[in-house]
Amino acid sequence: MFGVASLTFAWGVYMFLMNLDNEEKRKEGGWVMLWGVLGMAVMLGAKGIVRVICGTIGVACPF
Repeated sequence: MFGVASLTFAWGVYMFLMNLDNEEKRKEGGWVMLWGVLGMAVMLGAKGIVRVICGTIGVACPF
């Protein structure tokens, strides 16, 4: 899923750079980039929370 979020961000960058003359498309590319970054942040945060819980209860983490 992290890969999907990374590809979403990359697609947003592509949309932004290919439409520098079209403000509406640039704005859309910016939103796609934002959602990609938010997706990556949520996944990293969830991974961190799981690691803290595993460490607290003394169980080996699956990753």
